[in-house]
Amino acid sequence: MKRLLLLLGATLGIAAGAAAQSTAASSVRSTAASSPQPPAASTLRSTAASSPQPAVASSVRSTAASPARSTLPSTDRSADIAAIKQLNADWIHNYMVKDTATFDRIFADDFILINPSGKKFTKKDVIANIGQPIVSAKVDTVEVQLHGNIGLVIAKCSFVTRAEGKESAGQTDYLDVYEKRKGRWWAIVAHVTYLGSPQ
Repeated sequence: MKRLLLLLGATLGIAAGAAAQSTAASSVRSTAASSPQPPAASTLRSTAASSPQPAVASSVRSTAASPARSTLPSTDRSADIAAIKQLNADWIHNYMVKDTATFDRIFADDFILINPSGKKFTKKDVIANIGQPIVSAKVDTVEVQLHGNIGLVIAKCSFVTRAEGKESAGQTDYLDVYEKRKGRWWAIVAHVTYLGSPQ
């Protein structure tokens, strides 16, 4: 049973921002005529220079001079959150399907998993252990946070394993880190805590 829990840490323990861009630029170019102007134009120019400008124009000028803080539309963030949640769901479901191609498209090549015993597993290690005796697995709770091009998954998963004809239930709490690379999300780090049997 102890060996099974260690293997679970290497499998279920793996369970499973939009990059906020800020751009601000304003430029004002003025052109002064080099040729002399008629007295009337000169008088108008002098009057405009000495007259106080309306508060609205001053406010607009002040706003343009201040750095603008922009955020991506909420729809973009929602799309990223949905994409990460789907990857997390596919990850957990794959413990029953046992499809190596699924893990290959979820895990980055430099993916690292730390299981409940503190042992480190690479992407290759995790895929090699895909045949563990997991009868069922499901996501109980999931929260996704976006921090630029980094996405965090904080979740819980329940599972059932079968060993020597006996089934055992357990639960894990895990933190997965995703990074957006070239327009798509990849799992790069996972850390798992084994919670024992569900209460």
